[in-house]
Amino acid sequence: MPTAFRVKHPQSHEIAQLAIPEKIQDFLRAHADWPPGTYEVLEVPPVLLLDGFLNRRWGVATKRLDGAVFLEQDPSRRIRGRR
Repeated sequence: MPTAFRVKHPQSHEIAQLAIPEKIQDFLRAHADWPPGTYEVLEVPPVLLLDGFLNRRWGVATKRLDGAVFLEQDPSRRIRGRR
């Protein structure tokens, strides 16, 4: 099972889990029932992490009132030499 990326609806128990962060962006853009705001994007690895956690924060997805969605990876997760 490959790594997945997950966001949670702010007013329900609904979760979207997709293969890459860009698919989270597409999902939020396409679903008007997910309101504007900032969504924490979690990386869900295929196996338990060495520190015992099941997932870790990848960054955030921000959905604006006009439906536009932007992804921002946490600076600590970026690979050096890549932007």
